[in-house]
Amino acid sequence: MTDVDRRLRIAVRSFVDIYREIERAARVGRMTIPQYKLLLYLRAGPQRAGELAALAAVKKPTITPIVATLEDRGWVAREADPDDRRSSRLMMTDEGRVAMNAFESELAEVLDTLLPEGSKEHFYEMFDILNTALYSSVEERLRYFEFE
Repeated sequence: MTDVDRRLRIAVRSFVDIYREIERAARVGRMTIPQYKLLLYLRAGPQRAGELAALAAVKKPTITPIVATLEDRGWVAREADPDDRRSSRLMMTDEGRVAMNAFESELAEVLDTLLPEGSKEHFYEMFDILNTALYSSVEERLRYFEFE
């Protein structure tokens, strides 16, 4: 095994461990990670349920109960699809935006506690580089990482 392979494996394990801590924090909150993901996708504007399922890389039946819970909480509402009157699109409500931002802040605090003091700026720069690599276009990245 090369040093690069070893370092990549350490990175993978670190991401999995970070995700575990994020999931643990989410269990005590009002929102789940799948709900948060869907709200993130709705930030850019209304989407059909099928489009959300494709973005989240899940099948439409998987997304249905998540959407139902988001609707019950008043975080998502349906609107008529102007391109196809037979279907509707989901949109995030103002309450959903507030809930998503609060949840995201909670998770950011968890991540911040995991980062070693004295090197946090280095990690923030690394995450910025990773995000740039993950999003193929500047427009896509700006839309996804636009904060209120």
